[in-house]
Amino acid sequence: MNRKILITGGLGCLGSGMSLYLKNNSYDVLIGSRRNKYHKPKELQNCSLIKTDYNDLSSLDHACKNIDTIIHLAATNSQTSSENPRLAYQVNFLGTKKLINSAIKNNVRNFIYFSTAHVYGSSLNGNITENSPLNYSTDYASTHKMAEDYLLTKIASKEIFGTVFRLSNSVGLPLVKDANCWDLFLNNICIGAISQRKIKINSNPYIKKDFVQMEQVYRIVQSFIDNDYQVNFPVFNIGSGKSRTLLETAKLVAKSCDRLFNFSPQITYQKNFKTKNEELPFEFNINKLQSCTSLTVDSSISQAIDKTLMFLHAEKNLIE
Repeated sequence: MNRKILITGGLGCLGSGMSLYLKNNSYDVLIGSRRNKYHKPKELQNCSLIKTDYNDLSSLDHACKNIDTIIHLAATNSQTSSENPRLAYQVNFLGTKKLINSAIKNNVRNFIYFSTAHVYGSSLNGNITENSPLNYSTDYASTHKMAEDYLLTKIASKEIFGTVFRLSNSVGLPLVKDANCWDLFLNNICIGAISQRKIKINSNPYIKKDFVQMEQVYRIVQSFIDNDYQVNFPVFNIGSGKSRTLLETAKLVAKSCDRLFNFSPQITYQKNFKTKNEELPFEFNINKLQSCTSLTVDSSISQAIDKTLMFLHAEKNLIE
């Protein structure tokens, strides 16, 4: 069995940890990066790194040679996509399209594409399944949906085997500490809790989100590498299956601070939001994923919170 894996965006927040996880599980990991300058952490020194230049098809062909599975994580984030829609189109859609074509050309067996829960809309409520109506109004969501559609067309024509993952909110300490993820809600409030002993929620505290620990995502990906699950519509939600309000999440962070460091940060938020929003049901449904794989996904995020807080507490110079 060829266990050689190419992970694009393999030095990013999710990708670096996934690279380490798969390396530790005896896969031959090749990290693809668009960066000209990069820092490869010591934990990944045994992983080869290759340039994936989406404007140079020969570099993509080179990266795809002798690869069994591609895990495609490289994309512009939501903020960058909003600020530079042209770049979002070039990277999230055109770059993905070119990589899929190179994968097919070089007989890559399996292509795993990470899309986003944002294709369902920016404010989610109700029971969100893979067949729920889509509302991809932002450049971030629309470019991911275009990439989804292109891959699904190639899968349907049996040119490649593959899967689309619509990811909710993955949480955990990044292996690469300068990864572009510290402005994400959970990481951001952890920074405030350690640096100022305050947690400030800037948006509606009753918004509900589904947070899933990165380690759970790694387990799911490994299962899809090792098993060719046969489904008519190979799109799967990845989440924890449990929603929490931002306020509930902030209270978990405060509770961890009290347990780990013997202080409880003050939680502040605007009081003019209607509490009825807290009562809106929301479930990022992962029944299809669990039924197909027989995996049980842990909905707890306490371990991810603890690791993030302990890192920030030990490295206060990075956040002050």
